[in-house]
Amino acid sequence: MANNDPPELVRTHYEITVTVPTLEEQKQLQIDSAVPVLVTSETVMDSTEKAVMNVITRYRGDRCQLSGIVLLPRKKTKQGIVGE
Repeated sequence: MANNDPPELVRTHYEITVTVPTLEEQKQLQIDSAVPVLVTSETVMDSTEKAVMNVITRYRGDRCQLSGIVLLPRKKTKQGIVGE
């Protein structure tokens, strides 16, 4: 990274929880209080450990499927290939 280059994005922290819906969530998601809400949170960190993006999403717990792909970068180091 050159002196003028912005810090690189280096990691993402994910959190997945299930909660009881608030009154606002019940209205927005058109659910009653018995339907759980799946909450996902993603925080992207740069190379200085600064959070540069945070995304929180809420889904109906009775009509959702969560799937994703994680790409693992591979880098050669003195100790071998990291990220496999």
